[in-house]
Amino acid sequence: MAYEKPRCDCGEELFHFDQVVYSEERGIRRDGKLKAKVLFRGIEGSYSAHGAFLYCNHCRNQYDYDFDEKDRIIRDELRR
Repeated sequence: MAYEKPRCDCGEELFHFDQVVYSEERGIRRDGKLKAKVLFRGIEGSYSAHGAFLYCNHCRNQYDYDFDEKDRIIRDELRR
């Protein structure tokens, strides 16, 4: 069976939502401003207290998600 993108109960396509915290290291210019070039960027992890979820931009429903046998995202339970 072909993969189908997760959809909301309202019929709209769902989007993956996660707030990620990361750190950056930059040099400082002679004028005191930050240099444009990022020397290092590290991901600290998820910021969201409730973890990542699937989100409907139309009706604002939120769903948990899981992965199928091919590691593709599938919709799980509606969050209350």
